[in-house]
Amino acid sequence: MEVARPTIDEFLTDQRRRLSASTYRRYDDVVDLLRRSLDGYAYQSLSKQEGVLWEKRRKQDEEAGSFCNTFGPEKIPENLGEFLATS
Repeated sequence: MEVARPTIDEFLTDQRRRLSASTYRRYDDVVDLLRRSLDGYAYQSLSKQEGVLWEKRRKQDEEAGSFCNTFGPEKIPENLGEFLATS
């Protein structure tokens, strides 16, 4: 299993280029919160094979091996529940 292309971070960076500066500024805080949520909790939803890849990368370099630097945007929808959850 390899690192996804584009990664979630690459996808979000591409969206920054696609949107106008004023539109992206409005989204910037939410995108940052989403990134933090995915990096903090989304690993729990990984298959065994994905978990092995993520753990290996994370142990080598925590930032480079973050969830958002390892997996693609297809992983966003399945992890939105955690992000949107209310207490």
